[in-house]
Amino acid sequence: MTASVYSVCFGQWTGLETSETITVPTGRVYIVRDIDAVADLGSAGVIEAKRNDSTLFWQVAYDGTRPADSYVFRGRQVFAAGETIVVTAAPGPWDVSVCGYDLTAS
Repeated sequence: MTASVYSVCFGQWTGLETSETITVPTGRVYIVRDIDAVADLGSAGVIEAKRNDSTLFWQVAYDGTRPADSYVFRGRQVFAAGETIVVTAAPGPWDVSVCGYDLTAS
């Protein structure tokens, strides 16, 4: 039996200034492979990603000295059904995308 693997974008925001939450649906497993973030704030800022809004798994700080800067997460974070991926920009705006694999739980 072969398993289907699908690359998807779980969330994409332009001008994110607060938090966004992605909840893994029943019967699914999400694997976050990539987070791409671009800052053009004119001042310092931070972007972070957490599991269930408690366990930090990625964070970067923008120092505000360059006109724009991009940051990436390349890895593997596995989220079971019911878990959440919380992306927070403080302050914003940040352009952000969260991508990976959407699998069927067995």
